[in-house]
Parts: sequence; C-alpha cells; structure tokens
Amino acid sequence: MSELPSSLALAYLGDAVLELYVRHRLVTAGPAPVRDLHRATAARVSAVAQAAVWDKLAPELTAEEAAVARRARNAHPAHAPRGARPEHHLSTALEAVLGYLYLLLTGSGINFPKFFSQLRRRTNQPRIRR
Repeated sequence: MSELPSSLALAYLGDAVLELYVRHRLVTAGPAPVRDLHRATAARVSAVAQAAVWDKLAPELTAEEAAVARRARNAHPAHAPRGARPEHHLSTALEAVLGYLYLLLTGSGINFPKFFSQLRRRTNQPRIRR
C-alpha cells in the first residue's frame, strides 16, 4: 500500500467493515425480525463493545497495526460527542485497524469472514448468537 488514508478515514472504513460482518453473521444465523437484528447489531458495534474487544486484541497487534491504532486513538474527530468517553478512542483505534487490514487484505485472496473468525478466536469472543 503506497500511502495510508488518514486515521479517521481508516476508522470510517473499519466501522463499515465491522458492521457489515456483524449484520452478515446475524442474518445468516436464521430468520429474525429486522428490529431484533438492528438491536443485536447495535449492541455488538457500540463503542463499549468495541472497547472490550480492543482490550483483548491490543496485545496481539503487529508493530504496524499498533502504529495505526495509536494514531487513530489520538486523533481528534470534528464530530466527537461532547465529553467523549475513553471507549470512543479505543473503538476508533479498533475501527482504524480493521480499515487498515481491510485495505491490506483486499485483493490478496484472503477470505474476510475467515479473517474475522480468526480474530474472534484470538480475542476469545463468543460466536454471534441472537
């Protein structure tokens, strides 16, 4: 990759990647009302939930991934909610790493659902169930 997008642009992409993955897993788990799918997705992609994943993933990062995360964690988005909690900084770091990995792995033949399964095992996250 020649030049990385900004940290916040990586987080923006990573947010979409994570939400698409969670929605995919919930929809393919079986029929459910859309309202329930939305609630389950929101619970799993919230800043608090992402911060919990971050705590387990951070020690596993490579030096490059840690650098991407550090820049994102310290970024100051213009739209940050007043009194943003520390979880928002950690979720931004996680999203930036996911955006970075998505750009890195796109076109390499890596199966992204398989990547998330490996990530889930690395962080000891339970399988997605409703």
